[in-house]
Amino acid sequence: MRKLILHLGYPKTATTTIQQNLFCRHKGINYLGRPFHGEKLTKALCIISDYDNIVFDQYLDFIVTVFDSIIEDDRTNVLSSEHHVHKFTLTLGGASERNIGLIAKRLHTVFKKIDDVDVQFLFTLRRQTDMLETYYVQKYNDFQRTSINTFDKFYEYSINHVNRGFMLTLDYDRVVSFYCDLFGSDRVSVLIFEEFITNMPSYCNKLSALLCVDKNEIMNLLEGRVENTSKTDDKNQKFKYFLDNNSTVYIMLKSVCKKMGCMGLLTPKLKRNILKIFYQKTEAVRLSSQQERVLKEIFRESNIRISQKNNLELQKFDYY
Repeated sequence: MRKLILHLGYPKTATTTIQQNLFCRHKGINYLGRPFHGEKLTKALCIISDYDNIVFDQYLDFIVTVFDSIIEDDRTNVLSSEHHVHKFTLTLGGASERNIGLIAKRLHTVFKKIDDVDVQFLFTLRRQTDMLETYYVQKYNDFQRTSINTFDKFYEYSINHVNRGFMLTLDYDRVVSFYCDLFGSDRVSVLIFEEFITNMPSYCNKLSALLCVDKNEIMNLLEGRVENTSKTDDKNQKFKYFLDNNSTVYIMLKSVCKKMGCMGLLTPKLKRNILKIFYQKTEAVRLSSQQERVLKEIFRESNIRISQKNNLELQKFDYY
């Protein structure tokens, strides 16, 4: 039986660290992305998450064929894509979000049609109070183009829209329980970011059991390696990332320049000027004590339920 782990988030829960240092580097793991394993898988995932039912039905056989062809027999297959469960975008016209339940149902439809594949799901969680802070910093430039252009305004917007968009995705019990009902609770695992930070051996032990790889090997690959740790949108780090030539913006720009025959124009100075358009320095933000209490109360019952169902120590880590 081939084994596939779908790691569906959440963002800001050491996902980048695990992707870059464990999933990509462990010889016992067939890592399918992110970044994704070829253009066909990228297209298949895009159809699952972003297109309507007409397109999904039209390409269902294609999607099934793509997955069936890349899942190996002799290694644990891992697809890590946190944004398929948690994508919320603010635009001038308002807020939009992916249909989490629809994506889950489409995944269920796809894997019902693939023989001899044991599909399991991994969710990694983090305190909702931290998620609100880090999300605002990450999306700072987007917020500046809307009326929600301060952290306090974002907080008020979030509190007033608990049952939609970003806040709705932070109802962890709602999301995880939906997957449990659809695929079976024995196929859904939950880990928490705070344990990753404070008790790495315990976290790696649980991850080892899920991935069927040695705990010590996981420890060696992850220990001391933490990516994207700062709550501050540091412009110098953005420059460094861009100048390393790995960013999406740079790759797209390079492709255009190559087609136009003007690669010589792509100088470091030009890159820096382009970056000034896309990125601004953002100060770290912090919820007040009162704001924290309100958020914890909003998610209290949900956090208690998911803690009990999945044997999580959420109260120990101040979720409620």
